[in-house]
Amino acid sequence: MLACRKHTERPRQPVEEKQKRIEFLEKKVQTKDEVLAELMAEHIALKKTLGEL
Repeated sequence: MLACRKHTERPRQPVEEKQKRIEFLEKKVQTKDEVLAELMAEHIALKKTLGEL
């Protein structure tokens, strides 16, 4: 029964690897937020030029 359970568990990652993964994902989210903010600013500027706002 132990052999069956062993195959279903994910291997444990060391804390350092988890922290690196967290930092990578946080940076990725921050980059996406910055890109989205820039796109929205350009979109609003365009709407103002076209007189839609």
